[in-house]
Amino acid sequence: MIPKQWKGIVSVVALSIMPACRCTGPANAGSETTSGVEIAVEGTTVRTTTAAGAIVMIFDEHYVSGNTRLFTDTATVDEGGDVAFTDLPPGNYNIFIYPESPFDSGAVFFNISVGTQYNAVFADTESFKPLRTLRGTVTRQGQPGPYSLVFIPGSPYRAETDAEGKFSFTGVPEGVYTVTVHPSTESDSGDKSFVIDLSATDDAVVDATLELQ
Repeated sequence: MIPKQWKGIVSVVALSIMPACRCTGPANAGSETTSGVEIAVEGTTVRTTTAAGAIVMIFDEHYVSGNTRLFTDTATVDEGGDVAFTDLPPGNYNIFIYPESPFDSGAVFFNISVGTQYNAVFADTESFKPLRTLRGTVTRQGQPGPYSLVFIPGSPYRAETDAEGKFSFTGVPEGVYTVTVHPSTESDSGDKSFVIDLSATDDAVVDATLELQ
């Protein structure tokens, strides 16, 4: 069962999937891990081993929520603890995993190479870490930047700033993220990206000011 607080994210991803789900499982019932995630990549297959009931999301590294041209998929881990995404288009991917309970932690893997000469075999592990809320304000010459699009490429996180230039992303696993702002006015010079480290603090809420000019 998908926890209530994830239903919005999962719904957006599910509506944007292209092509249809390519996940299989369970396969290795004896390899379940309850405190973190193991991933393995071979060719065009990514296998995730983690706690049963976890939600696993995979995104092309350039994906922006709502873009149906770039690959994304999502799956819920069955009781065997193993899910595989197969026949993935070659490229780099980000993988987000959220355990079923207690719904306050997650893990993320960035820039996983799939189906290229650089990853004949790849494996990695990551522990579940606390989720953060990224709360920010987009400004332009010190003034609010309303109605700008803010997103984390290769993730489900996307929002439009309000009239005061404010936005927030909730339920973000610890990690170092590139946050991109697409300004609302043609007078701006184009998208601008900012690096924000959600691992650098123990605070549940991280505030950031994103200055366009």
